[in-house]
Amino acid sequence: MRTNVPLSGATVVALLAAVAATVIAWRALPDVGAPQHASPLQGAEAMLFEPTGNSPPLVFAATLWLLWRRWPRLRASFGIAPRRVPAALLLGAAFGLCFWSHYVGTPSLLLPALTCALLGGGFWLGGKPGARAVLLPAVFVMTAFPIPAALLNQFIYPLQILTADAVTAMLNAVGLATRVEGDLIFREGAIFQVIESCSGVRTIETIVMSSLLYHDLFYRSRLQSWLLFLLAPFVGIAANLLRVIGIVLNPYSKFAAIHTLQGLVMIVVAVMMLAALDMLLTRILPADPPGTRVRSMRPLAPARASVLAVLAGALAVATLFVAPWKEPVGPETPLSSFPIQVAGRQGEGRKLDREFYGTTTFSEWVHRRYADEDGGWVDVLLGSDRRLDPFVSPFSPKVAIPSPGTFVETRSEIEIAGGRRAERLV
Repeated sequence: MRTNVPLSGATVVALLAAVAATVIAWRALPDVGAPQHASPLQGAEAMLFEPTGNSPPLVFAATLWLLWRRWPRLRASFGIAPRRVPAALLLGAAFGLCFWSHYVGTPSLLLPALTCALLGGGFWLGGKPGARAVLLPAVFVMTAFPIPAALLNQFIYPLQILTADAVTAMLNAVGLATRVEGDLIFREGAIFQVIESCSGVRTIETIVMSSLLYHDLFYRSRLQSWLLFLLAPFVGIAANLLRVIGIVLNPYSKFAAIHTLQGLVMIVVAVMMLAALDMLLTRILPADPPGTRVRSMRPLAPARASVLAVLAGALAVATLFVAPWKEPVGPETPLSSFPIQVAGRQGEGRKLDREFYGTTTFSEWVHRRYADEDGGWVDVLLGSDRRLDPFVSPFSPKVAIPSPGTFVETRSEIEIAGGRRAERLV
């Protein structure tokens, strides 16, 4: 237990000035999130289930709530000597990331900048106890950070395949005849495609977020909180499998509203599963003894708060006048210049299956089928990416898959014209 001392008027003014300057410097934070969608239903689907989507308003609201709940702890640490080295390193990283975010027009970089700013401010105002007071909200705000598509694409398609295989095995185990081919599930004449929003990535993220809030809301012990956090991904996986099973068995799942509603129901079920795990852990684990230590506090020097306000104010001014980076424009050969006739074969344009490719897409692409007089044909997909959109990336195992329901059986290397080597997939 700690005792508080009143803050002086100068200290309060300096702290408010630091908060105001931080709001100005981080003004692009509301722009963090998925691209806008055509309808509220599509927006809800993206916010809750698309792997590159997220829900920044909910994360920011929960972060402010966590900070409000921890204000007494932070306030009680103000009289402790600052930890200057970690404070300087973290605040320096925060200001650098914030400035760079404005320069390159990438609002998502403001999230790690805010994490560093919260921890650095905690170290400066209240030493180690101050940093510990803001640790959870500083970490929680990072749950709004979208998974980079280049990283996501390395595991999202295998996760889709695993989901399809697991759902098929579970249905067959209870006597419901089902067949799987790649990412397609066949049952009673109907075909269900396990797309990226059915992979479970977003459901896992949501349940992990819930486990962090659980720790703060119910004052669980550190051991119990860690166990709940580590078990949360498995709860998310189980909830997603049940969701996909419900989609396969529900004859009305083809309607988008029903599809989204089933997902919402399973999120509620997953939170209830998390609560059941928490109740079980509460029965098994011993409770933490209440703290009894008393620490007398000294008032926070106005100069310490003023330093924070000056630094935040300087950053706010700098970001107002920073000239954003502009993409260099140079001569390029468009992919559409690829010849429409190749080796006597006439090319015909084909659509790109955007639902299948998901986050694997391109800034420019050409998809054609070249057919000969004997009925043979070759499909050609050319794609390029300017790598300016963090929500898409062409680097994915999917570029080797010609269509849904297919999968790679064998891989080998062959030599092509000019002595170059290429990978041959069957």
